[in-house]
Amino acid sequence: MSSKRATRTIWCGHGLCIATLVMAPAVLAPVALAHPRVPHHRGHGTKHKKKTTVLVHCAAATVTCTGTPGPQGPQGPRGGQGNPGVQGLQGPPGPQGPQAIQGTQGPPGAPGATGATGSAGTSGANGMTGSTGSTGAAGPTGPAGATGAGGATGPTGATGTNGTNGTNGATGARGATGATGATGSGATGATGPTGPTGPSTGAAGGALTGTYPDPNLHVTGGDNGATACNTGEFVSALSGLAVLTCAPTNSNTVLGNSAQPTLSGPGGDTAVGQSALHANTQAVNDTAIGVNALQHADDPAGVGAGSTNSALGVNALQSNTSGSNNTAVGVSALTSNTGSGNSTAVGSFALANNTADSTVGVGQNALTANTFGARNTAVGTGALAAIAGNVSDNTALGYHALNTRGTG
Repeated sequence: MSSKRATRTIWCGHGLCIATLVMAPAVLAPVALAHPRVPHHRGHGTKHKKKTTVLVHCAAATVTCTGTPGPQGPQGPRGGQGNPGVQGLQGPPGPQGPQAIQGTQGPPGAPGATGATGSAGTSGANGMTGSTGSTGAAGPTGPAGATGAGGATGPTGATGTNGTNGTNGATGARGATGATGATGSGATGATGPTGPTGPSTGAAGGALTGTYPDPNLHVTGGDNGATACNTGEFVSALSGLAVLTCAPTNSNTVLGNSAQPTLSGPGGDTAVGQSALHANTQAVNDTAIGVNALQHADDPAGVGAGSTNSALGVNALQSNTSGSNNTAVGVSALTSNTGSGNSTAVGSFALANNTADSTVGVGQNALTANTFGARNTAVGTGALAAIAGNVSDNTALGYHALNTRGTG
């Protein structure tokens, strides 16, 4: 090894140092050295003026060089590519650059190819049934079908009821009597039938007058003559001898089936209608017009009971027997009254259940439920209609007035 002074070149960077030693006469190849940690590392190409000890491999010999480095010699030839250096620490991020301006929209691309048809989806639910369409015009009548076979004969119907018998025909004229036959010599024959009765002769009697065969009807009374019925009277009886009886013979007026039966009683009664004053024999001055009006009124003792009543309407004062001075106008007005007097009912069912004295009900159903309450006055439809029991001395005026008075 030469003892000449060596020329040294060192490159340091990325944690590695490259040293090149030039010795005369030999030239040493570049050697990779471990770079000692140097504070304040300055990067590539930094020169070190500190005293450095370098370990160099030269021709399989180790040389230690000391001393102050001489001036830098001329740049040697470029060395071969060294090993990659260790990656340095990442520097701090730089400031964010300005935001880029949005570019203009490019032209639309060409349409893509049509995709393949997808598989059919599942069937949707059935929609609601539409409304029934109008009936179409009737088609032409088809040809008549063949006549079907005759049906079996049905069962015989029930026998009808027998018709009514016809009237007998008129009896034919009697034939002429035959000639008398010759008298026989045989036994006596049977007695022949009795011949017809000859015409009557002599004087007539009983209900007839004159002589037969043409007597006259002898009638006492009738429509003319001294014994005829007067105007307003009517034939009330006909005897077996054709004697007619006229009625009424007093001041009573009776007209109607089963109306007042006594036509010769005290008088002053008027009965018009079926069963009007039907039971009366002695009551006087009663007026009953209507079916069953004052049907049961009478005064059998002759003391004036059941008299001086006026009833107009079906069933008006129907149950009255001995009550006097009552007035009932309307269907079933005072119909339940029996022995009470001095009451007035005007209107259908007014005082219909009343049996008390001195009550007044004017209007349909006025005091209709009153029974024993006396001296009550109700004027108006349904006035005091619900009052019942022994409730007295009430006055109601108006439609359904005091209708809920009850029994208090």
